[in-house]
Amino acid sequence: PNTTITSTQPAATNSTSTSITFIGTDDVAVTSFEGRIDGAPFSTVTSPVSLTGLNDGSHTYEVRAKDTNGNVDPSPASVAWLVDTVAPTFDLPSPITAEASSPNGAEVTYSASADDSGSGVATSSFDPASGDIFALGTTTVNATAIDYAGNTATGSFTVTVQDTTEPVVTVPANISVAATSASGAVVSFNVSATDIVDGSVTATPDHPSGSTFPIGLTTVQVTATD
Repeated sequence: PNTTITSTQPAATNSTSTSITFIGTDDVAVTSFEGRIDGAPFSTVTSPVSLTGLNDGSHTYEVRAKDTNGNVDPSPASVAWLVDTVAPTFDLPSPITAEASSPNGAEVTYSASADDSGSGVATSSFDPASGDIFALGTTTVNATAIDYAGNTATGSFTVTVQDTTEPVVTVPANISVAATSASGAVVSFNVSATDIVDGSVTATPDHPSGSTFPIGLTTVQVTATD
C-alpha cells in the first residue's frame, strides 16, 4: 500500500499541538494505519492523529498503511516541523546621549540587533532607525522582532539629544580712536552671535556701542546666551 499525509504542517510553529490527517491506497482494501512520533515504536492510529504537549525542537511524524493481506507500506509518509515557543532576544545599546548639530537635532547611529536560536528571526525593526535625525530631547527607540514560528518580542532604549554648545560671538578687531574731549570718545562697533541650534542670538557688550569710552584701554566683554 501507499500512504499520503493530506494535512499541511508549517515548517516552524509556536504551537505545542497539531493534527495530522492521512489516507492510504492499495490494490486491495487498506484496513489500518500505524504511526509514530520522533522514532518511537509504531502503533495503530486513525486519521486524524492529534499530537499534544510537544517540546520545543524538531519533530517528525511517520505513518504507514496496512492492507487486508497484511502488507505494510515500506516507505512510510512523513512530515517534519519545528516547535519554537521562545521569542527572539535583542542586543540593544545603553541609553545614548548626543550633541545637537542643527536646529533639527542630531543624526544618531547605533548598533542594535535581534537573535533567535530556535526558528530564526523573520523580521526585525528599530524605530526611529539608526542614522535618522533625532530631535532635541529624549526619544524612545522601539524594537520589534518576529521569528519564523510567530513569536514576537519588543524592547526599547532611549536617545537624548542635548545642546551644550555655547554660541559663537563675533567681535571687531581692536579699535583705536582719538579722544574728542577730556571724557574720551564716542565709539561705535558691531557685535553678533550665532548658535548651532538657535541661529542668531543676542550679543550683549558690557560697554554699549555708541557710548563714551574714557581715555586709555577699555576691554569690552560680549555675552551671548542661547
